[in-house]
Amino acid sequence: MRKKLFICVTLILIFSLASGCSKRPDEFASVMFLMGNVFCNDVAVEIGASLKQDDIIKTSELSFCDIKLGDSLIRIKEKSVVILSSLTQSNGNENIGLELISGKMLCKPKKLLKSEHFIVKTPTAIAAVRGTDFTVETDANKTTRIKVFNGSMSIGKRVKQFEDHEEEVINNSSLIGQGFKVIITKSDLEEAEKNIEKFMNLRKGEPIESYVALVSVNREHIKIDEKAISRFSADDFEKDNTELIAIEEKPAEVVEKITQIIKKTQKSKRVADTQKPKQIAEEPEIDYSALLVTRYEVYYIKDGKVNWEGKLRTAPIKSKGKLYVLSDDNVFCVSETGRVFWRKIIPHAQRLELAGNELRITTSAGRQKLDAETGESNTVR
Repeated sequence: MRKKLFICVTLILIFSLASGCSKRPDEFASVMFLMGNVFCNDVAVEIGASLKQDDIIKTSELSFCDIKLGDSLIRIKEKSVVILSSLTQSNGNENIGLELISGKMLCKPKKLLKSEHFIVKTPTAIAAVRGTDFTVETDANKTTRIKVFNGSMSIGKRVKQFEDHEEEVINNSSLIGQGFKVIITKSDLEEAEKNIEKFMNLRKGEPIESYVALVSVNREHIKIDEKAISRFSADDFEKDNTELIAIEEKPAEVVEKITQIIKKTQKSKRVADTQKPKQIAEEPEIDYSALLVTRYEVYYIKDGKVNWEGKLRTAPIKSKGKLYVLSDDNVFCVSETGRVFWRKIIPHAQRLELAGNELRITTSAGRQKLDAETGESNTVR
């Protein structure tokens, strides 16, 4: 087994953040934060990158991206594709249009004025809000699932006949309230389009009335069928709502520290790559990693990317030049210079205690004991 060689970046503890750090220039659309592999128009994107209308955002497996759109926030979950189809800002008004091609989004629109809009489309649905938190997802079968977490939102079927008449369709859509979910399938959409087509064919040869009236006459085909609307469970509500609440703009100082570490790990890797020997069969595996601990969060940065983030559960324990960090279900042992000696996942971990060479982790199921040097399990009781 090949021996690992660690090239590390300094472990940074930020328990008191200075207020004098510079901020990025304000952008109407920008990447607030990301984890893993995220691409904009098939090019890897970085934290702080500016975005523009018609950009296509793609996230890989175990990756996500938080985006700021004016004063609204969205999270694009793993294995998703989103088009920023409309981004306009004029006289203080913000108008946003997004198209979810596949995957899942969590949306936190700002409280909109009457002159503003926030619209999301999927292959089978169109939805509009004025400050309602919601999630939307669509799969390979073009089934759309939308959950409303507060307030209400207008949701309708995205019928092809009225594709260019968003406002009229939204005005004739169903109003879905807090705690309800909507499911729209491809067959639901096809049936609606079929019925609208029949209506249009019956009117052939007659003068075409305004689309306002035409859409209104077909509102029953645009609205969501009652059988497709239902309440979702309290557990389901709690899970997604907790993540929605967590979507927020991180302090500029934290973003700056993360960016600095990412650049250092990338530079270390580039330098090492240029010095690789021609024969690499026995070349040691190199881990370019660092741990950033703020007052409340922990970020594990590996190979120039944020690999994992979590909440700091207790204050880190310092002993003999090492730090033991508990974040969510993760226990890290790191050196003061940043080297990650080991990382263990302990389900439902709640508290750390160091006794000699034994690290004791209190969990909801009892106590897990680890060797402080190696991280290997001893006994569970």
